[in-house]
Amino acid sequence: MAENEILGSKEIEQLRDAIAHILKTSSMDKEELVYKEKELQDLLHEIEFADSCDGNYFEDFIVRLQQHRRERRKLKDELFIIEPVAELLREKYPNLINDLNKALGRCRKGEETIQNRTYTPRTNIFKQLLEDDVKKEA
Repeated sequence: MAENEILGSKEIEQLRDAIAHILKTSSMDKEELVYKEKELQDLLHEIEFADSCDGNYFEDFIVRLQQHRRERRKLKDELFIIEPVAELLREKYPNLINDLNKALGRCRKGEETIQNRTYTPRTNIFKQLLEDDVKKEA
């Protein structure tokens, strides 16, 4: 950002969106992790109750199990990284998104005011200066 550039609604919007993304991702990852745990139990019960297992069946099963474990690990790693921030936001700042939306509205209103700013003279000093200049030239 340039030295003379003013922070505005775009930056506040980006902040709000990033915070919302962290909170949403955390919730979705937790739900998905619970589902992955249930899938794992299904896979383990498939092993337990399988009648016969030929080589192709085991090969396909191992590939599915490996893929499942990698997906689960990815979720756990992402949660490991974002959950401290998400937890802080939920516990200490539960209304932060709403508060940022309100502040963003005020910011946008302020930006609009600045863009449409005009000056209305409160005295006749400019008129008098112009009249004095005209008198001097005459």
